[in-house]
Amino acid sequence: MVLTTIQIFATIISVLVIIKFLFFLFNKKAWFNFAKKIYTTSATEWVFGVLALIVLYYLLQTMSLIEVFAAGLFMVLLMGMAFASFGNEFIKIGEKMIKRGLPASIWINFLIWIVLSAWVLYLVFM
Repeated sequence: MVLTTIQIFATIISVLVIIKFLFFLFNKKAWFNFAKKIYTTSATEWVFGVLALIVLYYLLQTMSLIEVFAAGLFMVLLMGMAFASFGNEFIKIGEKMIKRGLPASIWINFLIWIVLSAWVLYLVFM
């Protein structure tokens, strides 16, 4: 059985979600230790960014950007549901970010979102 790129991506995220859920059920401490190692490594934000662009490239081989954004809306809403449970903590993080200033990776992230959003609007309305 040969998997398509989309099927490979779906398999990766499915396996990661199931592994994370099992760790949350049976060994939260091990999961948090792993997460600490990932999120306290300085290169992590850039690795995620590069991986995101690679995934986008492959998605655009079989889907339109409009379809990618529409699917993304589902994921953003699902994540928002989880994040809303910790709204006060996220507000504090946001306030800290505003006081300290945003790192370059956040500005690049914003730029990518703006460019892709403008591209989607162009595709939808032109």
